[in-house]
Amino acid sequence: MTEKTEQVETEAKLKAKQAKLETKLRNERTNLRRLFTVSANIFDEIHRKVDIEKDIHVQYNKINEKAERLSKVDEEIKDLIDLTDEEYDTVESYRDRFTEIRVIYEKYYNQQNETSSVVSNKCTPDNLQLPKLSLKEYDLMPRSWVAFWGQFCRIDEDESIRVEDKFQYLLSSLKSNTKARDIVESYPPSKENYSKVIEHLKSRFGRKDLLIEVYIRDLLALVNSKTNIKLSDLYDKLGSYLRALETLGVTTSNYATMLYPVVESCLPVEILKAWDRHRLNREVKEDSILTTEKVLENLMSFLRHEVEGEEHRVLAETAFGNGIKRKDTHKPVHKDEPTAATLIANSSAGENNCVFCDRSHPSQECRKISNMNYDDRKKQVMLKRCCLVCLKPGHMAKNAIATLDV
Repeated sequence: MTEKTEQVETEAKLKAKQAKLETKLRNERTNLRRLFTVSANIFDEIHRKVDIEKDIHVQYNKINEKAERLSKVDEEIKDLIDLTDEEYDTVESYRDRFTEIRVIYEKYYNQQNETSSVVSNKCTPDNLQLPKLSLKEYDLMPRSWVAFWGQFCRIDEDESIRVEDKFQYLLSSLKSNTKARDIVESYPPSKENYSKVIEHLKSRFGRKDLLIEVYIRDLLALVNSKTNIKLSDLYDKLGSYLRALETLGVTTSNYATMLYPVVESCLPVEILKAWDRHRLNREVKEDSILTTEKVLENLMSFLRHEVEGEEHRVLAETAFGNGIKRKDTHKPVHKDEPTAATLIANSSAGENNCVFCDRSHPSQECRKISNMNYDDRKKQVMLKRCCLVCLKPGHMAKNAIATLDV
């Protein structure tokens, strides 16, 4: 019974203390709002005068200082209690009023002297009035390390920021109740511990070998999910992983032999067939054997064109952007108009006979080619004396009229 009584008394004291603090903050806010309104009215009067350069700067600094104090008190009250809609609107009205004053001041009175700007070309970051940037909070994991360090390294390398402040910036960059945040908070926030914390985070989440393994595994995961993902999403993910690997030093010039088959395996069967035909056509025209690095570059370029073509097709099928697809009122037109030589060759060899299996279907739809490598396919086409561009007999690649519709 005694413990319960003590608990009730403690809660009563806390409530009384909280009520006292709330009253104090509200009184302070009332006075600050009154002073802010007076200063704002004086600013308006000075702004309407003619010779006011000196007075306007002084008055603006007063308003700015009061606005900062008022904003701080508002935040303290907001942390203490839940604001009503009316109170919230009042807070926003004072912020809007200060924004109006700041815009007027910066537009008419805060312009730099042109002469001094010509004489002094040096401008340190401290002299620039840039908008404040808020740090994104991360649930730090190996997969998110590259993005996190890309944001925080600028703070880490900035010599004008005190080490103690860097420690606080680091804390504000990490989400609460996460492993990385717990690691940082386990160190006392001192100048000596800052470098230790950074090294701890790097060894835990930013090891190069670990990050490379993470992104390689992400690429391999795409191999299993390639049938359940849109081509545009697949291209974006591939590009993201390859750029992350390049950031880690895994350049295509050194690792293209490893990356190319992995990336190629991520492609759906239809896209892979189209890529094989595109590659065959490209290498015949260039008449050269490409390096694996160049082939990987061409593959990503091919996927980009495929994605752009698909997006253009969807846009063309949508009527005036209202989501209604246009009905196809045109009769199908056969693109490949064969020459006389092609007709003669087809009549003697049999129409639509596949180059690879001699069955009656178009060569580009043959299932056998998925089990043949590039050199075997090229050798078979040349053995049948067919065009390396369109896979049809009767002419050479340089005389091909139409390419395959990929």
